[in-house]
Amino acid sequence: MPALPTALPQFPSRMLNQNPWSANIRTAHDTLSDIYRRAHRILSQEDADPIQLTFHIDAVSGDAIPLLEALARDPQGHEMQDWLSHTAHLLGDLFVLLSSFQYNMQNRMDENVVFPEPVALLHTGRPGRPKKMIDVGFLTEAVSTSRQIKLTELSEMLGVHRNTLRRYMKRYGVERKYSNLTNIDLDLLITEFKKKRPDSGIRCIIGFLRRHGLRV
Repeated sequence: MPALPTALPQFPSRMLNQNPWSANIRTAHDTLSDIYRRAHRILSQEDADPIQLTFHIDAVSGDAIPLLEALARDPQGHEMQDWLSHTAHLLGDLFVLLSSFQYNMQNRMDENVVFPEPVALLHTGRPGRPKKMIDVGFLTEAVSTSRQIKLTELSEMLGVHRNTLRRYMKRYGVERKYSNLTNIDLDLLITEFKKKRPDSGIRCIIGFLRRHGLRV
């Protein structure tokens, strides 16, 4: 597949004796261009967040394609058939490349998976129970933004009290961090959510983000 251009083709210009493109068509064009440009940008990265890839794939298939179909049905749509056809092919190729990138990223992650022993027992020779040592790498991954494990659930899984878990995290500098997400991508996610559920409040939005592995 040839390399894709970084932007959609220029919108067809209107003749002087023709009415300008309607506001809806101009808005649709700007939206399509924005979706394409942002999705194309992520292809230039060596690594990408799987959640971001999923978001851009959904934006192409769930937003851009239906918008393109709506443009084709518009009364002025017959005047831009060549542009619509070219743009449809570019969006199709972009969808394929994003899906392939996501598949390769997932395989790379699967190949690099290591299953550590999360808890080891340390026998000190002193009276009493052996000391439990939690694998720091496992703990760091468990509380990362890509996971959705609550500390209470994690402490139960490891067989330690949650206060012990918190002390262990503090001792080794393991913190629950926020997602490495730009303000622009966060705005896009929230805008997409509000389109589907316009009456939802801040708690629903936070729940939506956390279901997608994002901590903000």
